[in-house]
This record gives sequence, C-alpha cells and structure tokens, in this order.
Amino acid sequence: MLLALIALAAAGPCDDNASSTACVAHAVERSLAGDDDAAALLSAACKAGSAAACSHHGIHALVIGKELSFEVDPVAHTDLTDRCREGEGAACLHLAVLHERGPTGWRDMSQSQMYLRQACGAKEARGCHAHATSYAAGGSPKGIEKATDIFKDACYDLDHPLSCLDLGKLLDSTDSSGAKAARDEACSLDPGLCGE
Repeated sequence: MLLALIALAAAGPCDDNASSTACVAHAVERSLAGDDDAAALLSAACKAGSAAACSHHGIHALVIGKELSFEVDPVAHTDLTDRCREGEGAACLHLAVLHERGPTGWRDMSQSQMYLRQACGAKEARGCHAHATSYAAGGSPKGIEKATDIFKDACYDLDHPLSCLDLGKLLDSTDSSGAKAARDEACSLDPGLCGE
C-alpha cells in the first residue's frame, strides 16, 4: 500500500486530462477503496483514451457485480498484480474476480482461488468471505470446517457482517448457540441485514 501511495503522489495532482497518469491513478485508488464514484472516474479516463482505465473499469464493474465485456490491458493487470504482491488486499480481490468471471482467456479458477487466499491473508474481508464461500460450496466436512474457520475470522476479527450471517447458517446444525451469536453479531454490525 505504501508503494502505491508513493506512486500516486509521484503522479502529481489530477488535472483536466482524465486520461493522465495522475487521474487514472486517482480513479484506481478510488476503485480499490470501494468508492461509489470510481466507476464514473474510470469511465471518463477510459473515454479520454486510457486503455489501463478501460481495463480497470471493467474489473471494477465485475467486482461490484456487473457483467461487462472488456479487454484486459496488461498495464492494468500488472498494476493490480504488483499491488497484490505488496499486500493490498483489494487488488488481490479484484484479480480473483477477474480470473473467476472476467473475459474469456482470463478465467482460471486456480488463479482466482490463489488471489482470494492472498486477499484474505491481507485482511480484505470480502476476499475472506468469497474464499470461505468457495470452501463451503464443496460440501465436504473438511471444506465446511475450513469455511467455518475463515467465516469466524472475517466475522469477529474483520467485522464483516455477511461472514457472520453465513457463519450462522453453517453452525445451525452443529452449534445453535454459536449460530445465534454469529447472527447477533451480523445484526449488530449491519442492522439492515436483520430487518425489524
């Protein structure tokens, strides 16, 4: 993360040229932070001629659940890979989603799982949730056990409400008090998940 911030500072302030290095770097930072305005910034930089911004815009759209056809620019992929290697969990998550649901030729589930592990290891709660979900989907006792451990960490250490909710579901049949505690934690973290 430190190297990414240094690179952003070195790029200088964003000016009127949306495709400038500084503006693209600013838009990518917003995307990795999960900001709502990132899509518009990346789209503007893409329309202004930045291939890297177009690629980041496509990956950003995938991460927020919108399917989008796009070409993956090697500069954008290298940028995310470097950031992930430096321990930036959001970059690892973006790469995981790209390799799971990206354009044909980029889909590789083993790569996706590797990046999810790295995202989770970097304390990216959404990465931990996705990683645990993939273990739980297999349905094997060992997979359920691993998913339970990851959901617990994401719930109680990273304050991720969806992980708490899914932990509660996993514990329903084996640990009713643990399931209730996990659901209570989910409701405490995000009352909107529990309704009235």
